[in-house]
Amino acid sequence: MSKQPLEDIDIYQAQYNKLIALFSELALLGEQDGSVRTNHMTADTIITMMNVFL
Repeated sequence: MSKQPLEDIDIYQAQYNKLIALFSELALLGEQDGSVRTNHMTADTIITMMNVFL
């Protein structure tokens, strides 16, 4: 592992946190309007899927 500090890691982390919040809200809204099944941990599933691509 590199000992060098990552440039702009704070910017990356802030954007990542915004994505987590948006996808969590999307999951909640989907559960409320019935477009997403409620018998699963929807937010956790969506965040896991997002982590695969980031």
